Amino acid sequence: MQKRVYSIVSNEGLHARPASLLTKIASRYEADVFIEYDGKNVTLKSVIAVMSLGIPKDAEFSIEVDADNAEEVFESLETVLKDNHII
Repeated sequence: MQKRVYSIVSNEGLHARPASLLTKIASRYEADVFIEYDGKNVTLKSVIAVMSLGIPKDAEFSIEVDADNAEEVFESLETVLKDNHII
């Protein structure tokens, strides 16, 4: 399992639209993909679970990927995060 830590720069935090895009990307892969914030770890394949974290601006969160193609999964997720000015 690989883990990466990110910081939110968006004033809106991790809001619904990018959360939805992240879940769509994560769901494309057979990999187990999780997002962790404030001691809570949820699947990144459920937008409701991701939104329940309520990740605000300036918060740090991590994404964990358990797969042989973890690097590819991270690249796809990071593209969404950067393109939407979340990180």
